[in-house]
Amino acid sequence: SMSCRLVSLPGSTSMAPPLQVPKGRAFDCMSSSLSVLTYNLLAPLYVRPLDKRTGSVQPFAAFGWADEVALSWTGRREKILSELTNCKADLICLQEVQFERIGNGFALPSWLQLSGYDARIPGQTQLANIAARNKRVLDEPAAIGNALLWRTERLKPAGADGAQDATTCVGCCLRGAPHGPLEHFGSFLAYSVHLDAASEAKRVQHLSRCLSLAKSQNIISMVIGGDLNSEILPGSALGALLGDDPKPSEQEIMQECAAGMWISNSDETGDSSGDADDGDGDEAAQPSDKSAATADKLQDGAELGPSAAQLEEWKQLRATAAATRSKSRVFLARCPTGTSKGSRYFIPCRIGFITLKMPNPTHYGLRGGS
Repeated sequence: SMSCRLVSLPGSTSMAPPLQVPKGRAFDCMSSSLSVLTYNLLAPLYVRPLDKRTGSVQPFAAFGWADEVALSWTGRREKILSELTNCKADLICLQEVQFERIGNGFALPSWLQLSGYDARIPGQTQLANIAARNKRVLDEPAAIGNALLWRTERLKPAGADGAQDATTCVGCCLRGAPHGPLEHFGSFLAYSVHLDAASEAKRVQHLSRCLSLAKSQNIISMVIGGDLNSEILPGSALGALLGDDPKPSEQEIMQECAAGMWISNSDETGDSSGDADDGDGDEAAQPSDKSAATADKLQDGAELGPSAAQLEEWKQLRATAAATRSKSRVFLARCPTGTSKGSRYFIPCRIGFITLKMPNPTHYGLRGGS
């Protein structure tokens, strides 16, 4: 599924409601709006691979609801390329890119080297590390990670650097191209992120680092797009980081604690076992499924829920997340693009900003998919 949002940012921390734009409609290349597309490509290596640790396909990689035709990389790549080429987005945030090996290093695959775009990818050391991990676990030395592409006629690098020291977080400092429709855009940090599938603490840590980098470089605005592996419901720690839930109920906090810590009196949870540095991506049952199941059981009075110690740990994580938001002085506004039932990945976009030194109202067009 695909969706698009158009968001007005009138130079303050308030945001107008997003306006949906139908799938397939190209962004206006002469617009003074900044358009952003985010996609989790679902790397072909991660589709039903044989895991050497178990000798079988892991449940999270089985995609039992999808047939072979839907998962075929040849068919998917053709459709993805068509969307990326035709959308004409200013920023394209990609996750689960399977990079090509060039000599002793890795490069953006040739099919993603889009005309009119420049790109930023993870560092070679990080790509080599994930390739070694995939060789060890999946018997294929493929480097998989994020990429960030930008339209060069509308955006230019702005000197300061983003993060390239992780395969799941790639950033770049950009600004509007001189004498172009976006010239009123000052420097901003753009990130393509893929948050951890199983750990709320790691998700908070990941986004917190983006905020810290912005503050350390005195950047006053940022755009974060990607696969967040979370619906960011009230009571979640990510909700506290983003300021989405100033007053969640105790029930909501308990529910998100149970879901976030994978607390269950059954074996419904996905398999999140494996090496700590695996970085497989979606290694466990999807967050919304888990949250919904937890909510139903809590409402039914089932003997399911966090202990006092676990609840206190969760509240401390929320407090830490809220303190990080306050300390960074970044005010985050969330623009979810919804979910994709085809892959069951969550692909929300995020826009974060402190203040905007823009002479006129600006707009962000957003689209997400997988």
